Amino acid sequence: MTGRARVGGALSPGTSGRIEALDGIRGVAAFIVVVHHSALLAPAVARAYLHPGEGHPVVGSAAWWLLETPLHLLIAGQEAVLVFFVLSGIVLTIPASRPGFDWFAYYPRRVLRLGLPVLGAVVLATAMTLIAPQQLEGDRSEWLSRQLLPGFVGVQTVRGLDLLAGSYVIDNPLWSLRYELFFSLLLPLAVLVALAARSRVGRVIVVGTALVVAALGWATEANGFAYLPAFVLGAALVPLVPRMLALHPRGPARGALLLAWLVAAALYLAYWIAWWFHAAPGGLEGVLRAASILGSAAIVALALLTPVTRSLLSSRLAQWGGRISFSLYLLHVPVIAGLARMLPAERWYFAPAIGIPASILLAMLFTRWVEKPSHRLSRAAGIRASSALQGSVAGGWGGERRW
Repeated sequence: MTGRARVGGALSPGTSGRIEALDGIRGVAAFIVVVHHSALLAPAVARAYLHPGEGHPVVGSAAWWLLETPLHLLIAGQEAVLVFFVLSGIVLTIPASRPGFDWFAYYPRRVLRLGLPVLGAVVLATAMTLIAPQQLEGDRSEWLSRQLLPGFVGVQTVRGLDLLAGSYVIDNPLWSLRYELFFSLLLPLAVLVALAARSRVGRVIVVGTALVVAALGWATEANGFAYLPAFVLGAALVPLVPRMLALHPRGPARGALLLAWLVAAALYLAYWIAWWFHAAPGGLEGVLRAASILGSAAIVALALLTPVTRSLLSSRLAQWGGRISFSLYLLHVPVIAGLARMLPAERWYFAPAIGIPASILLAMLFTRWVEKPSHRLSRAAGIRASSALQGSVAGGWGGERRW
């Protein structure tokens, strides 16, 4: 979810420079997650979204428009997180694939890069929790009720800092950072995936295996298997990135691209499209969720393939969104949920009206005063760790030779 991609190196010869479109995608995905959680403050939307097997919203209602029409793309928050995972698979694997990548520096740098902003976000979420009431009255969103802290706030604060096995009630979006950290630790395997994906046969095997694992993960509620394949698909895209950036489709190819976008969107929303047509997913949920992962990877690939989207995603507005995306993602739920708890039940819509601008402003400040300093500190820590570890290894080998 964090980091900026540059192409070049063993898996992407002949191209260099930061891939601005990927930063733009990250910004768009972050805003979709914000809109998603804001929509879940509406009791009718939350009921239908959290219990899709128990009925459908009234046709023509706001909940129906948001959940049972293509407008669902605007609030597809869970699918947007899959896009984050695909992006991380790309942007972390590209530099790791280069000859001479400093693995000694990578691990401390990556842990601090994730951990320090999480620490800041948990502190702010704890403060918001202490300010906002923990009781709800009236017809409230079930999603909002799930954000109430059980027990002592200090316990939930500590659990929120545990990215490996914690509880994330203190700040809902932190759940996804667990998988970011797992993938970060397994990055050497992602480089092997990218190497295997250099051939067409290798790509088919990698993608097919990842989707089967994802389907089984969803079917058995094994969340690691359900989510990590999205990172794998991102790593599998790495060898194709230079070619995608170099393409300039013309004529009939543009029509094929439009069809590809429609197919990708259908895969992306596969689970919800089945629900629209009153087809109970049941045992097919794993397959439909795996299709969403494939659709997420396809959308990222098509965003790079299509000149218009590349241009839009490289615009100043999209790049600004990309810069604040991680901070916005971490901070928005405590803000909008806290405001909703302070407001009367019938005035819930004031929470996103106030909370979204407040979250954006807070994200800009957080990016400036927490996230950017964490970048500098993590880089410095990585350099120091690399120097110390390489010296220790060299000293150990030297000692063996002398002995």
